[in-house]
Amino acid sequence: MAKGQFKIKYKNYINNSMVFDKKTWVAIVLLLFVSMAVFGFIIEINFYHLNALIRDGKDMWFWRGNAFGPWIDIYGLGAVAAFALTYKFRKKPWLVALISGVVLSLMELIAGMAIYYLDNGRREWNYNEEIWTLGNIGGFICGRNIIAFTLAGPFVVYVIVPAIMWLAKKMNRKVFLGIAYVLGGICIADIFYNDIIHTIFPQCMKAGTFYKSKGFNFVKFTQHDKAFWKLK
Repeated sequence: MAKGQFKIKYKNYINNSMVFDKKTWVAIVLLLFVSMAVFGFIIEINFYHLNALIRDGKDMWFWRGNAFGPWIDIYGLGAVAAFALTYKFRKKPWLVALISGVVLSLMELIAGMAIYYLDNGRREWNYNEEIWTLGNIGGFICGRNIIAFTLAGPFVVYVIVPAIMWLAKKMNRKVFLGIAYVLGGICIADIFYNDIIHTIFPQCMKAGTFYKSKGFNFVKFTQHDKAFWKLK
């Protein structure tokens, strides 16, 4: 595509609402969820490898997330939330960044607190034990992530979503829908099994148990520590 044509198409995306049928919109959202969930998995395994090198001097890789597949649901959910809340404001990048920074930071803070206080001090992450936090609140949210979340909204709205929409227009509709629904279905089913089914039926093997049995490393965070107020 010529540079001039790209600019025209991109301006059209910014200035005009894209027209897709409902099935295609669902497919776009599914691909956004999956792509960012995979992106989050890649970010996490590389960050915790670096964290182990710098903090402990250990060259170790860790499996991250609660699923069998290489995806982390909170990244996908965050991306969908950022898209849904900021898409109509895409003419104002500063507002897209502000909304995503505030909303995603609150999502992480609330999620971390909910896990901690509803599950007797369990932590899925703890910023008291990580590098480059730039300050943190209770170990649930840190300055580094607030900056990342502020940049995430523009990244989703101006890079990832336009790329997916371009695919939706260029690819055969049935092929595009098939890929989106299959990938989305597998990813969501995997997450649902590990987060919901395993909770109801704990005798079912969870992804973490499976990977531990295969010798994979998992990050260990301090549990039951003090955060804001003491657990009873």
